[in-house]
Amino acid sequence: MSDTIIHPAHESFSLSIPEEASWEAPSNLSDEVDALWQTEKKKRGSHLFNGTLVGILDVNVQGMVGRWFEYRYYVARKIIPNKLADLPISVGVSGIILHDDYIVFAKRSQHVMSYAGYWELAPSGAIDRQFYNSATGLIDLKSQICCELEEETGLSKKIITQVTPFAYTLDSNDPSYEVCLKLTPNLSLAEAQSHFQSRTNNEYDSFKVIPQEEIRSFIRDNINLILPTSKAILSFLNILD
Repeated sequence: MSDTIIHPAHESFSLSIPEEASWEAPSNLSDEVDALWQTEKKKRGSHLFNGTLVGILDVNVQGMVGRWFEYRYYVARKIIPNKLADLPISVGVSGIILHDDYIVFAKRSQHVMSYAGYWELAPSGAIDRQFYNSATGLIDLKSQICCELEEETGLSKKIITQVTPFAYTLDSNDPSYEVCLKLTPNLSLAEAQSHFQSRTNNEYDSFKVIPQEEIRSFIRDNINLILPTSKAILSFLNILD
């Protein structure tokens, strides 16, 4: 049985953060969390940065309600899960570049915190404060995923003709939610393959543009090295057998 559950989401799916105050751990855990964070920083060096994440308080087919918290709590919960059981489960965005002729996969770097070396659908990323509108309390999910597209793949958002939320996932093995969005590109297969031929960055070691007729064989050959969230998305869209 899969550790990742996927649920359908409305096309107008939203992520709201009604209060700007961040979640804080109990004061008696402060020193322990700080010590764990410093230990992890020594291990990972400049690859580890204490940004902010969004933790989910409520979710349904129409949207999610969340609250900000520091990334160091996410790291600490992996080490002392019982002491940080009240930390809300984080949420990110997970896109699929889906053309009639191809899909794009990316191989996760060895430096990432979870699922290093796994293939996943790109782009994806944590929720960024720059896409938070304090007047409405909403995250602009479409702008967020388009920003991830440009940063991670080097593609311009101008080549995307449509962005559509279609589902959300929950990975119970590495507790996290993902809002899933479909990105429809206007690049041909040849243009996409040329663009990704030798591309790499801090998050991904390589990219693969898989032609439509080879998608199922690629998935079958790499099934144990595909991110659970990506497998759930592929299954939901009837691409995974």
